[in-house]
Amino acid sequence: GHLLHYGRELSAMDQVIGVMIVIVLIGLLADKVLFSPWERFLHRRWGTGLK
Repeated sequence: GHLLHYGRELSAMDQVIGVMIVIVLIGLLADKVLFSPWERFLHRRWGTGLK
């Protein structure tokens, strides 16, 4: 958050875009590592099946 703020304050768009890309990558990684296995577990547990 601070890096985005400072990048915007200093008009360093390369920094802003870089930080945004890192945030997106962390989100995608968290989805694959944490949320996808948890979702599969819940579908198996409750018998709803994945489509």
